[in-house]
Amino acid sequence: QGLFVTFSKVVVGLNRLEVIKTFIVLLFLAQRGDVTLWQKENADEIYITLVSGSKDEKPPAGVV
Repeated sequence: QGLFVTFSKVVVGLNRLEVIKTFIVLLFLAQRGDVTLWQKENADEIYITLVSGSKDEKPPAGVV
């Protein structure tokens, strides 16, 4: 599955509105196929994986 980061790690220290904005951006990136979002059944944590072969091979700053 490759390298992944948790959503909680991405948004640590952000206020509620920034967390919501970040989640919306991740949804757009997932729809474009740049990232994969997944969650284990009955778990709160969301995992983010950068899709290999996307336009920018490096993850955004602060993600990994």
